[in-house]
Amino acid sequence: MAHEAGVSLEWLATGNGSPSSHDHEARRRQESIDPDLLEKVIFGVKAKLHELNRELPPEAEARVIRLLYQLFAERDGQLDDRTLVDIVQLAAQ
Repeated sequence: MAHEAGVSLEWLATGNGSPSSHDHEARRRQESIDPDLLEKVIFGVKAKLHELNRELPPEAEARVIRLLYQLFAERDGQLDDRTLVDIVQLAAQ
């Protein structure tokens, strides 16, 4: 109902917040997955780990991929190689 009405679920359920806030729109954008960006992030993380000759436990690798995807999605899909490298190196230490 909230999605169809273009209002936040929080506002619909509780009356708190703004009915059509910028946060609600940002949340809606985050809910749609960009498969090309996701593929680039997965490839970038795996390639950097391979280059470093390091492995992460599967749950840690998945968390890094998810966090990088969210970061780059918030930046309108602009993949920043330096940020990707820095975060993968940090996680692999």
